[in-house]
Amino acid sequence: MSVGTCCTNWRVLLLHVNRTLSFSVENFIIANVQYWIDYLQQIPSDGALSEAALEGAARALDAAVAIPEAWSLICTLTTLLHPFMERQGPWTGWDTFLHYLVDCAQQQADLETYMASLMRLGCLQCRRGNPQAAIISFRRAWRFYRHTDEQFWQAIILSNLGDLYCAYGDFWRAKVLCDKARALFEILGD
Repeated sequence: MSVGTCCTNWRVLLLHVNRTLSFSVENFIIANVQYWIDYLQQIPSDGALSEAALEGAARALDAAVAIPEAWSLICTLTTLLHPFMERQGPWTGWDTFLHYLVDCAQQQADLETYMASLMRLGCLQCRRGNPQAAIISFRRAWRFYRHTDEQFWQAIILSNLGDLYCAYGDFWRAKVLCDKARALFEILGD
């Protein structure tokens, strides 16, 4: 066997090993995300998670974002993990992840995840004491929802914006937004 043939065989073997490892790593990452979904589904959303559980679920999400096949699992885990992260988690890292999720959802035309992520981001920014960023997130959500028939979400967004403008002292704008939200809630019977 010549040196050239030997090198070619090694390259083929390395390529095969790399594909096999990559496939195995992706399967492991997807299985890890599924583990955290199953785990969080057993815990009441108003409960508490240990710091290790928060970190483990967040690491699973971080690893999975590079795998397109994991998108639906990422969305599910984000939905389950968000209440815990909002109450007790590292907000800066979660804030960054939600920004990333908003961008990914927009690129993938996943409007449900896009809107849910914007709403979560706005609520988190409000809790962090950053009302200006929250207003921007809620306004982005409003720009989309005002063209839909989703009156419930329109009312929620308008209500959130009204609360933020009230906190800013812009009472006229807050009143207009809250009146619109109230009218939508009345139409819905809430």
